[in-house]
Amino acid sequence: MDYSFVDDFTFVSDALKISGASLCERIGISRSFVMSVLNGTHSVSPRLLEAFYSFAYQAGLRINKGTEEILLELHDQNLCFHGSRNGLGQILPDGSRKDCDFGAGFYLGTNYLQAASFVFGSKTGSVYAFSFDKTGLKGSVFHCDLEWMLLVCYHRGKLNDYKEHPLLKQIVQKSEGVDYIIAPIADNKMFQVMRQFGDGEINSEEALHALSASSLGEQVVLKTSQAISHLQMLSHLYLCEEEKKSLRLHGEERSKEVATKLKLAKREFRSSGKYIDEVFL
Repeated sequence: MDYSFVDDFTFVSDALKISGASLCERIGISRSFVMSVLNGTHSVSPRLLEAFYSFAYQAGLRINKGTEEILLELHDQNLCFHGSRNGLGQILPDGSRKDCDFGAGFYLGTNYLQAASFVFGSKTGSVYAFSFDKTGLKGSVFHCDLEWMLLVCYHRGKLNDYKEHPLLKQIVQKSEGVDYIIAPIADNKMFQVMRQFGDGEINSEEALHALSASSLGEQVVLKTSQAISHLQMLSHLYLCEEEKKSLRLHGEERSKEVATKLKLAKREFRSSGKYIDEVFL
């Protein structure tokens, strides 16, 4: 699915109460070329996309976040987002790296900001919105608890010394043989907290309280072709450079927040949790 430039051009013109010709002038693209795109004679160019969406963002229009709100009203709990660095081709259940949170799968998140935060550093990064209907599928749901943290650490290669332990095998089994998994998202900043737990530097309560306070929402991991067949693409959202700047600042602030929450958790829960070797006694 291509970007909804035609509809968005009309929206921006109406929202800012300016003519199409004036809008072309303000974004610095010839009116004749823009009109050829609007009437389908030419495809939208990367230069036009960047000029148009950056102008809209600078003008205070948050098209992507607004689209998320509208889609949420229409699709409610089925709405998911996927951040892509280079655009989507064929969607496969084993398309990701095997060392992701739950192994190979097609990963989505339940909110736009989370998906965008994973790809804003890519020149061609963009976000896709989907509806995922779980009807008739088998799934596993995990929460922000020790079980979830151990499973993520396992798939990310931090628990190799314990992979034959009965407790870990029991937890891993819950994530196998299902069509999809729903669980809290653990970005790289949160995984640094998990890494410290896996390395025995902090205990489980310190880690989990820092992670629960740093929530990014939930991830939906599609593990089978059957699950992917229940996926419907809704929209393709363009990330302009102006929005990427905002996302970058948000990421820097989030890093500080996670680090601070971990320090506070260490102060409050230093003596109440179990260290990794105690969990696997």
